[in-house]
Amino acid sequence: MSGCRLEARQISKSFGGVKAVDNVSLAAEEGSITGIVGPNGAGKTTLLNLLTGVYAADHGELIVGGTTVARGAWQPHKIARLGVARTFQSARVFPNLNVFDNVLVGAESGPGRTVRRRQAGLAAEVTALLTALGLAERAQAPATALPAGSQKVVELARVLLARPRVLLLDEPASGLAETETARLADTLVAVRGMGITVVIVDHNLRLVMGICDQVVVMDAGRVIAAGDPATVQADPAVRAAYLGASE
Repeated sequence: MSGCRLEARQISKSFGGVKAVDNVSLAAEEGSITGIVGPNGAGKTTLLNLLTGVYAADHGELIVGGTTVARGAWQPHKIARLGVARTFQSARVFPNLNVFDNVLVGAESGPGRTVRRRQAGLAAEVTALLTALGLAERAQAPATALPAGSQKVVELARVLLARPRVLLLDEPASGLAETETARLADTLVAVRGMGITVVIVDHNLRLVMGICDQVVVMDAGRVIAAGDPATVQADPAVRAAYLGASE
């Protein structure tokens, strides 16, 4: 697997008279982890929806691996073809499939999916992912029988099987126990080591600050700070808007 650079240039999105994302720019470098944090209502999930084509921006540009997404191509399936994948705040599992088969569905999406359907050893790849994420013992269990947090891990495994170039995660640590969060952190660091570009939105500041190369802080739809974790944590505006409120 290999990643690519993801860049947003001055993108904005309004709903009625409310500007949910206001002139936001960010660049997630190939093989890096970028964290996006901010208080509730800051526009974080809306930004992820823009980066994955769920919404088309009112203004601005999206560039994936050097390819500028044309206005008419700002759609989920077209951006996905560029190698961009995501998970959601609420887990999305197939209710009639067990954990193993939920992950296996990932082989039907992502770059090179036609070839990968013919590959031998796909089952071993699924098992390896489930083992790394601590779900190997639940492989044959119905996915809906797992706690909500574990269902999100199943979704992550499915997305990883698709071998994305850019992986966007919306609140992946929500509902996870401390040990599960630590395992998630190790997994995301390993994903970065594969060269995949990762963008993570999460309220777990320990997780974000512990694994990210850069952190982008949003408030009221705008970026108020960006930089390495130490720099961001020391920024007075950040502490006032978000970090200080959580202490």
